[in-house]
Formats: sequence, C-alpha cells, structure tokens
Amino acid sequence: TNPVRVRLDGDRILAPAEMRALVTTLEQYDAKRIPEQDAVDALILQAHLGLRAGELFSLTWGNIDLTTGTVHGVESRKTRRMYPDKTLPEWQADRLRARAKKATHTGKDVRLFDRAQAAMYRECRLLLNKLNLPDLSIHGIRKSVGSIVFDTYGARAAASWLAHANVQTT
Repeated sequence: TNPVRVRLDGDRILAPAEMRALVTTLEQYDAKRIPEQDAVDALILQAHLGLRAGELFSLTWGNIDLTTGTVHGVESRKTRRMYPDKTLPEWQADRLRARAKKATHTGKDVRLFDRAQAAMYRECRLLLNKLNLPDLSIHGIRKSVGSIVFDTYGARAAASWLAHANVQTT
C-alpha cells in the first residue's frame, strides 16, 4: 500500500457504539468559540444525515422543517440525486430549534452554518483533533453512517441514504 495514499485516506469507520460515544462526547463538549460550536453542531448532525461535507455545510433553514424535525430537499452535488427526507431524533430537532432561536436570520435561503466551507472543514478537523480522533474525518462519519445503514437495512437503503448513483458505489 502506498503510504501517502494511506495517510490521505486514513478514515476509519465507526461502529454503532463508537458513533453513539462520539455524539455523546460532542453533546457534552464545551465550545469556547462560535466557529467551534458550529463544528460541534455540524458533526452531530452529520452523525445522522451522512451528507457529503459540502452539502452539510450548505444546508439552509429551508431544508429543515423545525416543526417535524425533518431534513428535506437536499440534492447531492456529485450525483444530482435527491437525498431521501430524513426525520431527526427529537433531541437533535430540539438542538436545531435552539440554534434557530439564537440565529439572527432563519429565512429559507439562509445557511445553517454561516461561514465559508473551508472554515467549517478546518473547525471540524481541529475539533476532532481536540477530541483525540485524528484518524476520523467528516467523510469518515459519512462512511460510518452508510455502514450502519447498510448493516441494518441493506445495500439499497444505504445507497439511497447516501444518494449514490448505484448500489455498487455503496
């Protein structure tokens, strides 16, 4: 194996118990700065949605129905397929409602994370490093979500959940 390739694709896939532990750790994390809190919220949301990072960072308040806690209308930038509507667990919907109350603008075209994507990638990387998870990335969380859905519901469900163009990709 090419050592450079291993370093670039060193993501590990989390088991369901590890994913729960990550989310619990993130929920309890005391963010000192607003960008760091954005990274916490993004990673917690990613642990359920499994979007590509750019799609996650581009979510708008219009993609989220705060009444039902449903994320809808998200298109994959890579495959141009629509992700299925995803109903968030109630605790996660409550986190988004609290975030909406703090936000100055929540119009349907206003992004959930109001900072540049490069800044969000950086903050997520810094946060994962602080949590002593240097071998995990936001894409590794996506792969973990896909793996959990695959193990629970099968390949077709995982392909749909991740908006893959075909099941072989999954």
